[in-house]
Formats: sequence, C-alpha cells, structure tokens
Amino acid sequence: MDKIEIIQEKISPKHNDCLFYNGEIAKIGKYTLTACGDIRIHKNGELIYDGKERDGGFGFDMENDDDLSKVSEENGFSYENNNWFEVYDNETGEDILGDVAYDYDEGIKLLKQYHKEKIYD
Repeated sequence: MDKIEIIQEKISPKHNDCLFYNGEIAKIGKYTLTACGDIRIHKNGELIYDGKERDGGFGFDMENDDDLSKVSEENGFSYENNNWFEVYDNETGEDILGDVAYDYDEGIKLLKQYHKEKIYD
C-alpha cells in the first residue's frame, strides 16, 4: 500500500484550521491534498487580513485555533472569503468536487479515503 507523503506538517495540535495553511499539504497515490481559496477577513468593514494582516490586523495575536473564536460577528469581524482543504486527482488535474474539509486532520482523512476507494473499489 502507498504511504502518505506529508508536504506541510501540521504546525501543532492547536493549528488544525485551514487558515494556517496554503498550497500542497500531502500526497498519496494519484491524489494530492491542497489548501486552496482566498482568505479575506474584514473588521468593521475594513479589510484586515488577506493572507497577511493589514492595517493593524486582528488587534490581537492570531497564534492558533483558540484565537479564531475571537474572529466573530459579535467582535466586528466578517469573512468575505475563506479557504479549505480539497483533494486533487493528479492524473486528470481536477479537484474532487463537493468534498472539502476545513481542518488539517479531516483533510488528511479525506485524502486517505479517496486513495483507499481507488485501490479497493
């Protein structure tokens, strides 16, 4: 059986959200897990994050998943765009439509699931 190749290690157990990742994450067989999509977060109507902090950013250190709970409508934040983890078929170059994950662990599970289905179905 093929072994998964990790391209971007999980930063820490408290860095599971897709916000902390970009690009290729892992590969197995003909599939690649990729963090993709634009991230745009606004605070009180002003763009403060689009892959990097702008204009004072969040107003606090965005260190890990725990800090994401502070990015809420109650605190004046809104997401215009967000990113996600998606599986690509390397042979066709196409993504697997409809199946996405928003955290690292679920993305790795999704990648393994597609590989397993290809081999055993």
